[in-house]
Amino acid sequence: MISQQIQKYRKEKGLTQKELADLLLVTPQAVSRWEKGDVEPSIDTIKDMSRIFGITIDELLNDGVDNDKNEKGIDEKSVNEIAKKVAEETASQTVKEIQDNPPKQVLTICACCKKPIYESEDIVSEEYYSGRTKSSRFICRKCDNMKKEEARKAQIEHSASQRKKSYIWSAVFAVAILIICVIIASSNKDKGYLIAVAIVLPILTFAFSSCIFLNNNFIGDTFMAIASWGFVKFPGIIFSFDLDGLAFLIVMKILFAILGFLIGLGAVLLALVICMPLSLFVYPFALKKSIKHPELTELC
Repeated sequence: MISQQIQKYRKEKGLTQKELADLLLVTPQAVSRWEKGDVEPSIDTIKDMSRIFGITIDELLNDGVDNDKNEKGIDEKSVNEIAKKVAEETASQTVKEIQDNPPKQVLTICACCKKPIYESEDIVSEEYYSGRTKSSRFICRKCDNMKKEEARKAQIEHSASQRKKSYIWSAVFAVAILIICVIIASSNKDKGYLIAVAIVLPILTFAFSSCIFLNNNFIGDTFMAIASWGFVKFPGIIFSFDLDGLAFLIVMKILFAILGFLIGLGAVLLALVICMPLSLFVYPFALKKSIKHPELTELC
């Protein structure tokens, strides 16, 4: 049998199954199956093995007997018939393997890793900007998961940075307010209410500033919404194009500027009056959310 011949000549050449497989560009499992007789090698593989072993095809098939007839009376014609049969069986087996496992069609190429994508469920559409132009491209599921994981890590790092800033800068603002209150109280005879303000106001300042830095709550948006009330657009001014008219225009512009500043300042103070006490109740929940769910911190 050819399985015995392959094993015999392989050992004579001092080759392992892996070394023979490497020479034939096949897997060691394929050589093992040939030697066990599970499958027959193709005629091309038989030719390659005969060249590697330094023998003829007839010797590989006939156990080293001459080409005309071996000890069992098999002549050269029979040898050719055997070789033809082996080739037909190998070809039939190859066709069956291709039919059972047809090659997959490449649907697209991943824009990130440049690897082919065979399954539709592995395709992810990603939007990106090229300059100011918004475009879309296809990437594989693996690259999409990697990008999401990188974004999650960046979000966690950003949240930790914002939390650190909230501790430092909120403390600085609170201490500054405390110092101002102490200075005012020291120069005032009626210190009772100023002491109370010096205690409460730094606490409110710390809570309010922390909520702004944490950026995972509604305090910042509420403050900006109320403060925006102070941005008032004043009507145009009708004036005559002479010296008195120009003087009138300048005076009215100055008055409108002062009035606009006062309205804006009033809106900001109103926003602080509303948001600072409210932040005292929001801050504990915002800090807890920043620690347990850092991915919910909004990017600045």
